[in-house]
Amino acid sequence: MREFRCLLALASLSWGLVPVAIAQAPASAERPPASAASQVQSALDALNAAFERGDVKAVAARMTPEHLAITSYYPKPLPREEQIRSLADHQLSQYRTSELSLQPLSPDSMLVTFRVTMKGTYRGKPVPETSFASAIWVRRQGQWLEHFYQETPIPAK
Repeated sequence: MREFRCLLALASLSWGLVPVAIAQAPASAERPPASAASQVQSALDALNAAFERGDVKAVAARMTPEHLAITSYYPKPLPREEQIRSLADHQLSQYRTSELSLQPLSPDSMLVTFRVTMKGTYRGKPVPETSFASAIWVRRQGQWLEHFYQETPIPAK
């Protein structure tokens, strides 16, 4: 019983420290430096344009090897290589973003959220016209790469 109480106390202590660690993020992480924000936005624009064109090399160049994408129209969460192989299944005539928000997670990572408006199909079925997207971007060897992407359909405004 004493061991159980010790484990419970340690668990309680460690859980209690998590919010403190998150709440005490350095002030420099509160807002991305203008250069980092503009670099991420440029990288995002380049990735989106590559998807719209179906440019496999350009898409691969903007993603980490561990990239994971989740959408309502993919049959499952897709790792980078599967998503790249599925580019031919996309027929997009429009992919536009708006309401972009950049929130730093660390000096080398950023949460990017935005509204997506698109027209097209995936494997012959229409994709949602309006979605909300979240992406984690990381800086590796000076280059910003998308590490994670999730898209959730929402009602049009």
